[in-house]
Amino acid sequence: MAVITLQELKAPLKNRPLSEKNVYSKPLFFGAVPSKGLTADVFTLGIPHFSGTAGNALSYKDIASIPASEVLAPIEKRNGKKYEVVLVSDLFPNGKADIGSPQYIALVGQLMIFIAKVLDGIDDAAAQLPASQGFHQQGSRMMYWRFDDISSHVKQAIENPLKHQYWVVRDKDTQKIMGTTSVDLGSSRKPAQLEDVFLLPEMRRKREDGDIGLGKWLIAKAINRAAINDRKSIFLTTRAAGGFEAAVDLYERFGFKRVDPGSDRQRYETLVPKKFRSPRTLAMELALS
Repeated sequence: MAVITLQELKAPLKNRPLSEKNVYSKPLFFGAVPSKGLTADVFTLGIPHFSGTAGNALSYKDIASIPASEVLAPIEKRNGKKYEVVLVSDLFPNGKADIGSPQYIALVGQLMIFIAKVLDGIDDAAAQLPASQGFHQQGSRMMYWRFDDISSHVKQAIENPLKHQYWVVRDKDTQKIMGTTSVDLGSSRKPAQLEDVFLLPEMRRKREDGDIGLGKWLIAKAINRAAINDRKSIFLTTRAAGGFEAAVDLYERFGFKRVDPGSDRQRYETLVPKKFRSPRTLAMELALS
């Protein structure tokens, strides 16, 4: 997932807000940690139903149909390495999450190491804000919850892959995790949730790579999975500041609406787990149909 600066993000699109129906050809990326160039909203990230009606905009279906090898090729050429995108469920074909097995322990451990790098960058970004705003060390505080979340997501992806899809991008030689995304498909009465969207800097798109970077492709895969399961909306939770400013700005340009904890308290509490509710937590939702 490539990074553009907040200035770049605002300048060309300032008067061209993204709607639920289209996305422009200017490459768009999610810079949750501008200070280190890490590209992820460390809670969740979602995109709208792209219809491909404006210019050379692509629908998420078109993006999702691009072979992984095509998306990875420019990154492999640049880094001199080979990568793969795999579903966690494919790593455990017997469908059993043996929590004590070496394979399970190693995967969760690799994910923890990977996520820690992202959250370390969040701490650095948050440190630039006044302590009175309450964002200091939010990466560390978020890391506190990550083990349970990651282990739970991995377990769900293994045991119930029809409801929970979890993709990991790995170095083929070392098995080092370079990126992730997941989607909880919810149910016919519960919206889908896009989660775990993380990508390390060396995997981000360069201008010469073309319009579709790895991050955008991963998100499209997840959104497409929700769409083919007839989900009516997708939601995300994020932080209001401290490394998330550019991401929030981008969500709004895509058409996400903030769920107000005051005027729409019931919806907010439905979407945001109690342990994450605070004045610093945003819930945002986008209708897919």
